[in-house]
Amino acid sequence: MKSSQKQVDLNAYAKKLVPLRMQYLGSKARISNWVIHEIMKSLPDTDCFIDAFAGTGVVGAEAAKNGYKLYANDIQPYSYCILQSMFAQPTKGLSKVISDLKKLNAISISSMFGPHIAAFVEEEDLYFSESKKEKLNWKKYRAFCEGTPVVTPTKEFILSKKTEKNYDLFINYYANTYFGVRQCIQLDLLRKAASQYPENISYHIIAATLAVMTYSVSSTTHLAQYLRPNSDSSTKNLINKRSIDIISNVIERLTGLSKTKPTTSTDRIFNCDFRSAICSIKPNINHVIYVDPPYFKEHYSRYYHVLDTFCLYDYPMLTYNPRTDAVTSGRYREGRIISEFGLKSSVRKAFSDLFKLGASHKTNIVISYAETSLLGKNELIDIAIGYGYKADTKEIIIMHSGQGQPRNNLVKEYLFICTL
Repeated sequence: MKSSQKQVDLNAYAKKLVPLRMQYLGSKARISNWVIHEIMKSLPDTDCFIDAFAGTGVVGAEAAKNGYKLYANDIQPYSYCILQSMFAQPTKGLSKVISDLKKLNAISISSMFGPHIAAFVEEEDLYFSESKKEKLNWKKYRAFCEGTPVVTPTKEFILSKKTEKNYDLFINYYANTYFGVRQCIQLDLLRKAASQYPENISYHIIAATLAVMTYSVSSTTHLAQYLRPNSDSSTKNLINKRSIDIISNVIERLTGLSKTKPTTSTDRIFNCDFRSAICSIKPNINHVIYVDPPYFKEHYSRYYHVLDTFCLYDYPMLTYNPRTDAVTSGRYREGRIISEFGLKSSVRKAFSDLFKLGASHKTNIVISYAETSLLGKNELIDIAIGYGYKADTKEIIIMHSGQGQPRNNLVKEYLFICTL
């Protein structure tokens, strides 16, 4: 086993691989060039890159830019939409879409969502105006937020909504929680618009909206808990987020996308667990399977459940807290995906299955893994050796951040290059 170590300033890597930039926990955007460079050095005969946990696709984009044939998979619905937009769908026709979307803000809120919703928008606008003039009473705004109705969905409610097809999920589920009232209306309008276009255009609208949602959400660096107005300063920050015009920002993203040549063109995009993806691809010795697994059991399905809901637009049941006799404070959707890689009871088996599959196809495997993850460095290497692999370990020291604030702790990220 070899080991090399390097320390980098993640903020120095400012290169934009794709126009749909996102605020995303766990993204490898700032070290993706290092990952691909190490793979190219260690596996010079490899011509195909299989990104088994592709996320927002930044590592796959770097691989494609360097000439690899690409397969991309992720089990999360929102990731699948982003990957489709990045790698599989042509951008022809976006100019007309952009022109159409510019008309959305002119739609009558009262006629589409009802006068009661229009009244909430008017009141919200008043608070936003007062905030700009430094005249806002934050306690009144808090009362407004707490008084904004959000649904506790029942099976009957969900059935009726799916039958009606009114596209009012976000205004019912998330008003003044993860997004402001007008923002929820804009999200519903965008999702309705996406449904009216052919699939290739629909994926681009959805992906662009997802990207904007990560910056406009009333939260920190993820969507696991929304922020509440509890002081003058926090309320101002919240209103700044809720004042973001989502439609205008989506149009900006789509405009950038329309001017960008695709990183690659592939129909090899999957939305399943890693086992099914690998079995479908049937890799060989000239392929590499790249794995950047979740570190916690509900890492992405919890942090980005609202993004999944925007993609699926399925009026989900929400999780229930029996102690409070109410919907959980994060308003999580039921049936979230749990990763075996994030459970102590199953992480070893998950990696064993990975190496077993790789060995059966005679395919090399590269794994990104933080030292703070469930398995230790030597444990993972032992599993690899058990299936006939040799492990060459690269290391990089990075500065982690959390909850939107920088931390001073350095974290070691491993890159396990496992060869047969």
